[in-house]
Amino acid sequence: MTKFSDMFGACAFGEPVRFRNLTMFPLLGETARDVDYVVLDEAAEHDYVRITEVTEGGNVPELRLENTGQKPVLLLDGEQLVGAKQNRVLNLTVLAPAGKTIAIPVSCVEAGRWSYDSPVFKASARTHFAEGRARKAASVSASMASGLGRYSDQVEVWDGIAAKAMRMDSDSPTAAMERVFERHESSLGEYLSALAPAEDQAGAMFAVGARIVGMDLFDHPATFGKLFRKLLSGYAVDALEQEDAGYYAELRGAQHFLDRVAAGEPASYPAVGLGTDFRYHDETLTVAALARDEALVHLCAFALGGTDGEEVAVDFSRASARARRRGRSV
Repeated sequence: MTKFSDMFGACAFGEPVRFRNLTMFPLLGETARDVDYVVLDEAAEHDYVRITEVTEGGNVPELRLENTGQKPVLLLDGEQLVGAKQNRVLNLTVLAPAGKTIAIPVSCVEAGRWSYDSPVFKASARTHFAEGRARKAASVSASMASGLGRYSDQVEVWDGIAAKAMRMDSDSPTAAMERVFERHESSLGEYLSALAPAEDQAGAMFAVGARIVGMDLFDHPATFGKLFRKLLSGYAVDALEQEDAGYYAELRGAQHFLDRVAAGEPASYPAVGLGTDFRYHDETLTVAALARDEALVHLCAFALGGTDGEEVAVDFSRASARARRRGRSV
């Protein structure tokens, strides 16, 4: 594969749907195959996935995942896990093989706690907010490109959460990202109630005001439907913060963003778990995808920029240096 377009093939837009300043552009993709995996919430419901600290003492950027089921389990880039010694989010999308135990790469989203409140992690109804998810994805790509592993810039993750919490009046005793969502649960619920996926929708691109923020695309509408509310929560937080964002993104802007993603020529890496991990980044765009047997499982892409809608450059050499200084404990 030389471009992302080779992976997701024909991908068309459905009719845009708007609520306040958040616009969803439905992505209608070709269904590559039947779904032969379960999402994390399904696995947790049937009690055949167990996620814990890697040791009793813990290690910030890694967790232990045991899948005792008969199907692989899909964990989403940016998906939040709550409990154990501190809340974490997934650094990338993982397809955990059936009947196996693996280590999964994560970032801390609760800087002020390093003590057990439960022996195991629980799946959350949230993802990392989109602004932070974009920066995390970019720093993970930079770390991988430098041969340093699947690590985020943890300091940047914490700084982003602290800044978001301050702007949204969501301080927490443990600096938990979760507090931002809890503080604005009622308002976020309005976004979650107003938007819903179409039956044949395999993904979506989201814009806040006039600015395209990012997109998620899956191999099957059923998967997107199961993860839609979790994904939407991350985009809705950014929209709620920027309620005064004027104008709306237009379809031509969404098409331009999709064309940029499709034209990306990614580097490939062995995936954590099953498949192959594909990454692309430049100063204004970061793209990550998981594929298996040359077919897309999940792709996410984000514009890199500030909350004012102005694109800003990312110094990837600096991000790589920070990754080398990553902390392994708190």
